[in-house]
Amino acid sequence: RVLESTGISRPNLLSRATRFGAAAAVVAAIVVASAALTGMVSLRAQIDDLKAANSDLDSRVRDAISTKVEVAALTAKLDDAERTSAELLNDNRLDKEILLALMSDQTQVVGVINASDNSSTLGRLIWDGERNTLWFVATGLERLGNGQVYQIWLNAGGSYFSVGTFNADATGFARYTAPIAEGLNDYDGAVVTVEQASSTPVREGPPVFVMDLTKLR
Repeated sequence: RVLESTGISRPNLLSRATRFGAAAAVVAAIVVASAALTGMVSLRAQIDDLKAANSDLDSRVRDAISTKVEVAALTAKLDDAERTSAELLNDNRLDKEILLALMSDQTQVVGVINASDNSSTLGRLIWDGERNTLWFVATGLERLGNGQVYQIWLNAGGSYFSVGTFNADATGFARYTAPIAEGLNDYDGAVVTVEQASSTPVREGPPVFVMDLTKLR
């Protein structure tokens, strides 16, 4: 009656339902939008977490690679040091053997003729007939490079047989030893030449030292 007295008609049930439905739709839309926003925020947080995890993984991979490279470099240095140590020990052993051979009454020392242009180059060949072992020492030699080596040959009737190869150290000193099972009685002489390391076992290079072995018979 109050509404009717003011000229406003009372809303019927359909009108009320329509208005309530519209309000509910607005509320539902707000809820959906809020949920969607929350989902977007959660998804962005997940993406950010994945990016951070990926960045951390990349950093760990780089660190692992760097560590692997450092370990490889350290291993190479240790290998070089071990090789150097082994070479020094071997040189020391040979030097002791040569010294004992020079002092022994059972060995023979052969004079070496310098066939090179370097007058300061000196050498000695030492033969131990009981052990059938040959030693060769030289000073003033050039340290060879470019795939070249010094090679010792034994000469029998004009044919040359390789005993082995060696090189001088940084000071120009060289030492070499080799067993000669058959002895040296059948050989006329020995020669040291400069050869290519990859060459066939045929004497081709120029002589550096020449030795007469007939005195050993």
